[in-house]
Amino acid sequence: MVLRLDKEFYLLKPGKVLFGESGEIIYASSSVSLILGDPIVLVDSGLPSDHEAIIQALRELGLKPSDIDVVINTHLHPDHCGGNDLFKAKIYAHPLEIQRTGAQYLPCPERISDVRIIETPGHVDGHISVYFKGIVVAGDAIPTRNNYEKMVIPRLHTDANKAMESMQKIIKIAKIIIPGHDEPIEVLK
Repeated sequence: MVLRLDKEFYLLKPGKVLFGESGEIIYASSSVSLILGDPIVLVDSGLPSDHEAIIQALRELGLKPSDIDVVINTHLHPDHCGGNDLFKAKIYAHPLEIQRTGAQYLPCPERISDVRIIETPGHVDGHISVYFKGIVVAGDAIPTRNNYEKMVIPRLHTDANKAMESMQKIIKIAKIIIPGHDEPIEVLK
């Protein structure tokens, strides 16, 4: 079920992560967000197995995958970009992620219309978050509510100091955080 967070911002699918008994990740799929502006922007695309859920969510809004103009990936781990092939859109990612993976995507600009791109390294060096009217799609800069509430950096990270700085940067500017693998978080100020 689609969650409307602003007249132009919709959470098509919340992210999810499941841990095994010894704390290992056994399943992860990212949040998928939609910004109905000009252009129409999708942020992260989940896994290929999320295609049906995304198509159904778009249908609820009177849209289809071909209506999406731009896909922005917070980073290029498969649980965040595995659904990119569903869209015939311009697909953007941070240049460091494009270089790391060899993906044939476009380097993300600092702004796409009313959507602002924020560098949030730490989980990976080329991690970005997306800002729109007080809502920040944080990807794995803040993967879960637990990371936010306990101010704990992502378990998987390339730089602990940058990961903490990125979390703090997001919290400072956000009214609502869309974590990579959880329900939306209202930021308490």
